[in-house]
Amino acid sequence: MNTNTLVCPLEYQKRPIRILQVGAGGNGAAFTNSIYRLHTYLTEMGHDFGIELLVADGSTVSETNTLRQNFWAADVGYNKASLVVNRFNLFGRKTQWDSIERHLTASEIAKLMTDDYDILVTCVDSAKLRAQISDEAKKLRRTSKALWLDLGNERDTGNVFFGHVFSTQVKDAVPNVVDLNPEIRDVVDNPKRSCSAAESFNSQGVLVNAMCANIAAKMLNQFVTKGSLDYHAVYFDFSKNFETTVMPINPDIWASYFGYSKAA
Repeated sequence: MNTNTLVCPLEYQKRPIRILQVGAGGNGAAFTNSIYRLHTYLTEMGHDFGIELLVADGSTVSETNTLRQNFWAADVGYNKASLVVNRFNLFGRKTQWDSIERHLTASEIAKLMTDDYDILVTCVDSAKLRAQISDEAKKLRRTSKALWLDLGNERDTGNVFFGHVFSTQVKDAVPNVVDLNPEIRDVVDNPKRSCSAAESFNSQGVLVNAMCANIAAKMLNQFVTKGSLDYHAVYFDFSKNFETTVMPINPDIWASYFGYSKAA
């Protein structure tokens, strides 16, 4: 078995860990809560800087969002990104996080990941945006070792992928969500948003966002605090007795299950 590890860069110990989070809705707002706990842990355990977070989302909170996402009735009408960031800046410890109150383009995201940020976290409903980010990263032809943590879910299932943004240019890169799931390019995004409680809960279960966010934060926590990961994807299914599958960093598995090889 050809198994590898993803090693945390030593420079993370000497400066802020710079994270760009795209999306502040169901998974996004839940992930921000989890990443704050990691930030607090790091700073209390002696890391001088912790996490530097930028959250981008152009959406505003609707009444339906307050039923399933981490928002309150008083939040309705306000921008999601600024809400989740301001909570921690106002009431948290040692945070000076930033927000962008609009949707970033794939080109903007890819360019930010060349030098400005270490880890991209995508918490979005759009398969199209994921594919576009991958395409824009390839166009730039950079050797940045920036990482891409992607959260996705349906009603009772979810998955988290952790790989390199510039996977085709980086030696010994770990493939990202689009590399292993090229069929994403054929998915047609549904622009409709649930406008009732029943539709909201039928489209996504009550706790699926929290589960997805906690798995992603757990992976990031292990990567940063333990120094490495020997797996880079997790699948879970609430409909099958909380079945969870972990995918090792293993080129043999990438080839046999996904038909992926870097040479291809």
